[in-house]
Amino acid sequence: MIEAMQKDKEKFIPESGYNVVGVDDFDLPGEQLYLIKHFAAREEAEAFLAARKKAHPGEKAYIYGPDTK
Repeated sequence: MIEAMQKDKEKFIPESGYNVVGVDDFDLPGEQLYLIKHFAAREEAEAFLAARKKAHPGEKAYIYGPDTK
C-alpha cells in the first residue's frame, strides 16, 4: 500500500514549477491524488492554495515541487 501511494505521489512531482495536488480519500491508495493546477512560481502556488483552502476548508491539498520527496 505504501509503495502504491509513493508511486502515485511521484506522478505529480514536476520537473519544473509547482503542482497543487488534491487528495481524494474515497479512492483507493495509489489512486487518491489529482492535479488541481500547475504554477511556474512557488509563491503563486502558495497564494492559490491559501485561497482554495478558504473556499474548500475540508479539502486536503498540497504543493509538490521538483524538490519534493
